Amino acid sequence: MDVRQGNLVTTEMREKLKIGMSKQQVRYLLGTPMISDAFHGNRWDYVYLLEHRGKLVEERRLTLIFVGDNLANIDEGPQPCRGFAGC
Repeated sequence: MDVRQGNLVTTEMREKLKIGMSKQQVRYLLGTPMISDAFHGNRWDYVYLLEHRGKLVEERRLTLIFVGDNLANIDEGPQPCRGFAGC
């Protein structure tokens, strides 16, 4: 059984994401971030995990940093782990 958790941000969605976008525009495009920290309101983390037969086969992370209401930095982290051979 496949278990999917979090926010899947597709390549198409990522390509539409632009520096300077407002928080409202980003939320409309990507949805509500999976990790929301009351102490770091200007950092949004989108995390997606896919497990197949109990093993992690795909992981994607996207961290967005806002200055005020505008997107200032996009960190895509390491390349996604893919394939059923394991990560």
